[in-house]
This record gives sequence, structure tokens and C-alpha cells, in this order.
Amino acid sequence: GDVIGGHKARAAKMKAVKIRPLSPYEAPAYMANLASELRRQTAGIGLDILQVGGGIVVRIPATFTFDAGSAAVKPTTDATLLEIARTVKTLNRTYVDVLAHTDSSGTPQANRALSDKRAAAVATYLGGHGVSKARIASRGLGELAPLYNPETSETEKAANRRIEIRLVPYQGAARGQRPR
Repeated sequence: GDVIGGHKARAAKMKAVKIRPLSPYEAPAYMANLASELRRQTAGIGLDILQVGGGIVVRIPATFTFDAGSAAVKPTTDATLLEIARTVKTLNRTYVDVLAHTDSSGTPQANRALSDKRAAAVATYLGGHGVSKARIASRGLGELAPLYNPETSETEKAANRRIEIRLVPYQGAARGQRPR
């Protein structure tokens, strides 16, 4: 999968903090173990842990994480993010991309600004709880990537408000290829 800021720049940061890349042979089992550990640590909380391509997406409903219009992480979410941070800190051979999404209420510009702040808040939280900052990048997508048609119902509109923590394997280069 692609990563925020591109593989080359991000790989250089990972290398600088001496995180070892995964070989193409290690990556599938490593990512399956990481997904399993995340599911175990967050069971019953209401998160989705999805294996997408070679990576993992941890999907957190924004209503669970933020008050409406706010980019301050709710204290009630602290334990959840702490469990995610612990697991991701220990199993450290992935890039960590934090993506924030809003619904279509408000202007696209305001939604983009709010989602940027929310993504940065979660990234800062993870970085403050032991996840190497060299691994983390964040981006707000505003209302650009809805899961559901926001016109359908208030429930589906609300489901578009979410945080996604995307974990992409940090892989070394196979012969003749650039690091990924």
C-alpha cells in the first residue's frame, strides 16, 4: 500500500531510528500476528480491525473519539488508544498513517481543517505513548472518502465520521527494487 509522504522519505526515517524492514517473506505472517494482537487488545470496544491488501486498517468511529466539531481526544477514548499504541509500539515494523474523515455537514474547507486537526491529535497521542514518531504521519481527508452515501440516513452519515489508523508493512528492497 501507499503511505503518506511516500515510501522513500518514510523509509529513510525508519532506517534513521534503526527499525528493521520486513522481508517479503516475513511481512504476511507479521501483519497477521499484528492484526490478531490488535483484535485481542481491543475486543468488545466497537472498532473494526480490517486486513486490507498487505496492511491493516483500524477503524474508530469519530463519535467515540471526538465531540462534534472538536479535535480534542475524549478522555473515554484514552484506554482504547493506549491499547492500540502499546501493540503498535511493540510490533514496530510498520508505517503508521492516521487518517481522519468527517461527514458532509459544514463546508468542505472546514471539514478538511477539522479532519487534519483530528488526525494530528491521534498521531500526537500515539507518539506520546511510545510509538516512534519516525513511523507516524497524519492526514485529514474531510468528507472526500465516505463509507456510505450521506444522503441515505443520519446513521450512515454518522458512520462516515471516523479515524483510521493504517498500518503498512515497512519492507526492505528485494534485489533491484527500491525500499517500500
